[in-house]
Amino acid sequence: LTPQNMSSSATRLKASAGKKRKVPNITLTGKHLEQFNKEIDWCVKQVELGLEHRNPDQVQKAEAETLIKSLRNEKLSHLERREVMRVRFGDYKLLMKKDEAGKKAK
Repeated sequence: LTPQNMSSSATRLKASAGKKRKVPNITLTGKHLEQFNKEIDWCVKQVELGLEHRNPDQVQKAEAETLIKSLRNEKLSHLERREVMRVRFGDYKLLMKKDEAGKKAK
């Protein structure tokens, strides 16, 4: 690579860095949609339980409200909402299974 090529590559990278990637809009149906809604409900419930059982400050309350709005926002694609769940809860599907197993054991 010549210095000219490197600078043009860097320019293209900078130009593309500011652009938001288009996320494909996948429509879920049937049991997949039902499972997705269960996952959303579980995550929202966990956030609400955290607010009830802890003594959150105003910033934490605002973050929790923003998280709930993001999860409930149907304008966001399923992929974007799954990413929000994954970032906030990690392996939320495994946590859901553990939670259900704990309820069945009681």
